[in-house]
Amino acid sequence: MERVDHRSLIRTLAIAGTILGLHNLASAQCGTTVYDTGGAGGNYANNQNYSVTYCPSVAGQVVTLTFSQFNTENGYDFLTVYNGSTTASPSLGTFSGTAIPGPFTSTDPSGCLTIRFISDGSLTYAGWTAAISCGAPPPPPVVCGTTVYDPGGSGGNYGNNALYTQTYCPTVAGQVVTLTFTSFSTEANYDFLTVYNGPTTASPVMGTFSGANIPGPFISTDPSGCITIRFTSDGSINYPGWAINITCSTPSPPLVVCGTTVYDPGGATGDYANSTSYTVTYCPSVAGQVVTLNFSQFATEAGVDNLTIYNGPTTASPAIGSYSGTTNPGTITSTAPGGCLTLRFISNGTNVAAGWAAAVTCALPPPSGSCGSLVYDPGGAGGNYANSTNWTATYCPTNPGDVVTLNFSQFDIENGYDVLYIHNGSTTGEPILGQYTGTGSPGSVTSTAPNGCLTLHFVSDGSITYPGWAASISCGPPPPPPNYCGTNVYDPGGPTGYYANNTTWTQTYCPTVPGEVVRINFIAFNTEAGFDFLTIYNGPSTASPILGTFSGTGNPGTIISSAPGGCLTLQLTSDGSINAPGWSAGITCIVPPPPPTGDCIYVLTLNDSFGDGWGTSRVGVSINGGPVQYYGATGSFFQVVFGVNINDLVTLTYVNTGPNQTQNSYSLSIQGQGSPLFTSGSPPAAGLQYAGLVDCVPPATPPQDCIGGITICSGQAFNNNSNNTGTVVDLTSSNQGCLNAGERQGTWYYFSPSAGGTIGFTITPTAPTDYDFAVWGPMAGVTCPPPGPPLRCSWAAPYGPTGCGNGATDVSEGAGGDRFVSTFNV
Repeated sequence: MERVDHRSLIRTLAIAGTILGLHNLASAQCGTTVYDTGGAGGNYANNQNYSVTYCPSVAGQVVTLTFSQFNTENGYDFLTVYNGSTTASPSLGTFSGTAIPGPFTSTDPSGCLTIRFISDGSLTYAGWTAAISCGAPPPPPVVCGTTVYDPGGSGGNYGNNALYTQTYCPTVAGQVVTLTFTSFSTEANYDFLTVYNGPTTASPVMGTFSGANIPGPFISTDPSGCITIRFTSDGSINYPGWAINITCSTPSPPLVVCGTTVYDPGGATGDYANSTSYTVTYCPSVAGQVVTLNFSQFATEAGVDNLTIYNGPTTASPAIGSYSGTTNPGTITSTAPGGCLTLRFISNGTNVAAGWAAAVTCALPPPSGSCGSLVYDPGGAGGNYANSTNWTATYCPTNPGDVVTLNFSQFDIENGYDVLYIHNGSTTGEPILGQYTGTGSPGSVTSTAPNGCLTLHFVSDGSITYPGWAASISCGPPPPPPNYCGTNVYDPGGPTGYYANNTTWTQTYCPTVPGEVVRINFIAFNTEAGFDFLTIYNGPSTASPILGTFSGTGNPGTIISSAPGGCLTLQLTSDGSINAPGWSAGITCIVPPPPPTGDCIYVLTLNDSFGDGWGTSRVGVSINGGPVQYYGATGSFFQVVFGVNINDLVTLTYVNTGPNQTQNSYSLSIQGQGSPLFTSGSPPAAGLQYAGLVDCVPPATPPQDCIGGITICSGQAFNNNSNNTGTVVDLTSSNQGCLNAGERQGTWYYFSPSAGGTIGFTITPTAPTDYDFAVWGPMAGVTCPPPGPPLRCSWAAPYGPTGCGNGATDVSEGAGGDRFVSTFNV
């Protein structure tokens, strides 16, 4: 099987059925007739999700699909036609019901067309019949000087469930298209026309329109001179649509806005209209300058008519803030390369207001937060930040070799809803040093990145704002590594306070003397049991092996690093409610104890699914009938290593005196080798449970653990019925996503797509069962456990088929979901 350079993981929970999907069916030949999966005389099936690509057999030709019959369950079973060789190609339309689509002729360089069909779980119909023909591509249509209409034509209404895309380009190089609407009528707030400034729907949006207000006119500023429109209608009520006059001409000089006053779409004296979607970009006319907008008036319908300002030339640029009501945005200056600001305004279908007026000035950019200056949240020194803010600022030292330190003197944001992330470097892709919410100040934060920079990323929700923060910037040589040896250390709340809610906090402790290792001895420990977790990693980062995860009041005890360099890394994650005193611990740096010796090293792993420890329960280990050494878990995860020799007799005895036995499990494995030798299951049985002679040969890894996952090939259907959780803790709070109960009965799978396209699948039960799943990727290879949150995740409670597809648009869902999340592109 041909593979692309990434892989994905699927974790399915409580599997007892069949996965159908990952389809990419073979294409048919030019001059043939093709049908739905029911064939010429039958109906298609329920719960289908597949795609087929038709390509010409002669290079340079293009495919045309001409439908002679079409009949699907209206509003539930959908066929989409794409202009190209994958479902990532531009959509030519989505069709449902009995209206015959097309014909469709490819304009893609490949000459291909792709169709994708999705059916729901009830009612099937006759499907479709279509003829495939191949030939030379037709000449591009001449649209300049013509009038074009919606899919219903000049005299009819458009259809229900329409998804229609059309691009208009000039025929003379260097000219640009102008669209002038002479009529417009769609079902307000349900059927929408979007206009794009360029040749595809990936081009910047010029506006989205619904109702009876005539949009435009629109003049392309894209280098191609093209404009693309995309229309979507719902499943009921249709209208006459639109008529557009298309003209082509040499483009006018760029609009000079510097020194002018600009207004909402209603102009200087009028109100804006209902159901408006309006986008405009203001750029400086002199290279190197930046645009500043100074709002002198602002009034929109509070909470529903929103102006969003983006720091750059498109709505894909970072959002500075979203504004509604009568709160004036004030003065906003671009910090983007090119110096542009983009405004996007959306109003609903009721009530209008006066809108806004803003003066546009252009000047050289002000100095950024420089060494020795004070910096603030987006609301500035005296104001609150805005709702729906997505704001980023980077602070770097002036002198090479220096590093930035931010010292926060004020911090007040909406607790649990508005979050500040601090990244160790010059982008938001750099490691997070901390995330903060509420009034818990970040304190003093110093970069350890090679370029000495820190990046702040702030996100606020749609309600309630606060004063934000103030911080001073200092720059200087990087401080020497802190010497923690011989000190006491604490959670982020310090020696007397509680840690904050919604915290992700990471701290690494390393020895200062080469050859020594860190030993941490916990004096006190108290976190919200089962919800707030401390994970300890054996090394300098959270990519190092996990030594244990702890929650509740069970003391982690003494933990010693065995990693090269001797470091330990601690990470605290807390949820949005209830906090606790945290911990205090003493750190000493010691010459490492000798590692266990023997023909091989055994690892005893203790797990607690809730995370509050085993209480008085424990596992006893004896070698060759010698003294029994007992071990218990004080958190969710704990490991013990010991050396053994070939033909040693190892026994494990379980004492079940503690509470909540169904949360406990343990396993025995060979260090660094495959599958465990023994796993207890949950609840563990009491008494002698394992007696085995050592041979240092690991058994095969089961598919219930990530490292033993099953490889999926060639779009196969397959069955599985897992009855245990495996023996490795693969899911933690950092990677489990919506699978918030952690490890459950389930199986891991790997797959490598053989080509780019859209991935979908269906997990179908053979009996009434609640299945849950998650998908991680893409990855360069199988990575266990998955390094971060899943790409798609469903924790929906209802019984029945689940998977990716079925028309879903969400990427993750909890217990109240509908069992399906969206497909994804590879």
